[in-house]
Amino acid sequence: MVDTNFLTTIPHPKKLTFLDIGHNNFLEQDLSCFSPFINLKWLWLYDDNFTGSLSPLAPLTKLWWLDIKDTNLTSGLEYLPKSLIWILCNGKLAEQLKGYDYEKEERYDYQAWRKDHLELVNRTKKTMELEYYENQIEISPKGNLTITYPKQ
Repeated sequence: MVDTNFLTTIPHPKKLTFLDIGHNNFLEQDLSCFSPFINLKWLWLYDDNFTGSLSPLAPLTKLWWLDIKDTNLTSGLEYLPKSLIWILCNGKLAEQLKGYDYEKEERYDYQAWRKDHLELVNRTKKTMELEYYENQIEISPKGNLTITYPKQ
């Protein structure tokens, strides 16, 4: 398997709670393909070509276990949901989680890291909220204001 296009064919992405697609040969890509899976609790993406930030995982508000060992993800810990308990990783993210490791097995206590970096987490959350609302407002070339309200 070389791409994650198959994820778009899952009929009810909000019902999925477990996803293990680690150790594939995916083309290099970010994590945006996982944003629709808002009810995931376990996500295994180990040993694959995922790159960039963890920020696309912010909508996964029920996630509590994340395995991203042997990927090229380098940033975005502050975007992860507050439900996350464990993160398995190495590389640049492991360097950022140094001191929060559990029994030296590349498993890190995200809750402890989050508590110690709460100011960064809260600042990021506020920025995300502002960006969301800014994207709801459009001003036409004639100066007309259009506000798109989110669906309830």
